[in-house]
Amino acid sequence: MSVAENTAEQQLQQEFNRWAAEGRGEEMERHHLPITAPVLDLMQLRPADRVLDLGCGAGWATRLLAARVPQGKVIGVDISDEMIEHARRSSSNFSNIEFAVGSSEKIPSADDSFDKALSIESFYYYPDQGAALNELRRVLKESDVVLYAIGILGGSDVGSSLGMEGQGILDELASVSGGKAFYPRSAPEMDDIFEQIALELRHQYSIGYRPPNFKNDGKWHHIKVKVAPPRGLPRLFVRSKEGYFAIANPK
Repeated sequence: MSVAENTAEQQLQQEFNRWAAEGRGEEMERHHLPITAPVLDLMQLRPADRVLDLGCGAGWATRLLAARVPQGKVIGVDISDEMIEHARRSSSNFSNIEFAVGSSEKIPSADDSFDKALSIESFYYYPDQGAALNELRRVLKESDVVLYAIGILGGSDVGSSLGMEGQGILDELASVSGGKAFYPRSAPEMDDIFEQIALELRHQYSIGYRPPNFKNDGKWHHIKVKVAPPRGLPRLFVRSKEGYFAIANPK
């Protein structure tokens, strides 16, 4: 079975099918768990959440997610049909997991299907990263989520055109939600970043806003938040959402 529709996707599928045959799907857990475990805590998962694991590989992170949403559902999607077969066999004890073969550009799920999404060390493999972000936006429910992104760049990525493009995408995706993207160079620096994100989440403020001329026109509307601190206080730096979609057909 194959969902690859273009040369880039076919090559990606073939590469990860080879990885599956070599047993490399299982070794990903050892390599990626140290950066994944803190992220799972920061996701603030609720028991009934529906979660997407995009680029799930052999399903090790899918199973970690499923254990945290016992009344919910986790859908693992991967371009590699061989990886998906491995994931299904290893996850047979979970009743709240489903796996599907699919590409990042055509996620096999309906609009507004998921409360949250996770993608571990796979984004830089996607042939069309812009299309992948559009798909994630399509399948995720409208929410007040703040996105913090962590990009791990190898030596050859730093300063390269591909590395700069990836940073630009993560920066834009995080900043528009009121979050921030980080690019640690070492394990201690990554630990500091997790602490910083946790601290910000504990100290964030929620401010309600409704414009006097609000219309459900389905368009993106920019907003800007300014703070006038009392006299004597130092300058305050505000990070907030850059706007909102006025949903044309709110549910």
